[in-house]
Amino acid sequence: MATKELLSSKKIADKLGLTAGQVTKYIKENDVTPDDKKGNCAYYAPKTVKTIEKALFLTAGKVAAELGTKPAAVNKAIQEAGIEPDKVSGACKYYGPGTIKAIKKALK
Repeated sequence: MATKELLSSKKIADKLGLTAGQVTKYIKENDVTPDDKKGNCAYYAPKTVKTIEKALFLTAGKVAAELGTKPAAVNKAIQEAGIEPDKVSGACKYYGPGTIKAIKKALK
């Protein structure tokens, strides 16, 4: 696979609108295997990038499950705090790590 198609954790972060630290943390915590390595640099294929994106961006229902609360409570907190989703795909709204922290704070 050509390195041109592969992305480093920094490039993944830029593509997803996250910090490199957030992406690196996920990669380390979940033992994500690089699709290619050049020296100390690890590179990931588009399929791996999609897996990382799906794991880091959650719907309100999945945020509720992660926080141990009801989806209605999360939706109410989102609405009352005026929190906007990080990504929208069709009718689905997705929230990234930073926004999930804001939702958690809004629930208190």
